[in-house]
Amino acid sequence: EDYKERRSIFLGNSSTVAAALKGKVSRIYSNEKAFAAVTSGDGMVVTWGRADHGGDSSYVFFRAPTLSITNTKNAFAATLSDGSVVAWGSPTSGG
Repeated sequence: EDYKERRSIFLGNSSTVAAALKGKVSRIYSNEKAFAAVTSGDGMVVTWGRADHGGDSSYVFFRAPTLSITNTKNAFAATLSDGSVVAWGSPTSGG
């Protein structure tokens, strides 16, 4: 699969996310004020919550499917299938 496109979606709040993710989630991660879900099949990341805590991943380039995510209090980091790592959220918390 070609991962030249961004592989994340920022959906703002849980009411928008519910319909978009129905039946597609493999894992959900959280920190103090944001969530990140990895979809099954394509490894796309969907985020919501406070943007400055990692709820907005729209500016992050995911060049391969996401395998796992770890978090700090205000940020997330994803391990991708090509071995690379991307981070987003508060810069003072690792984003």
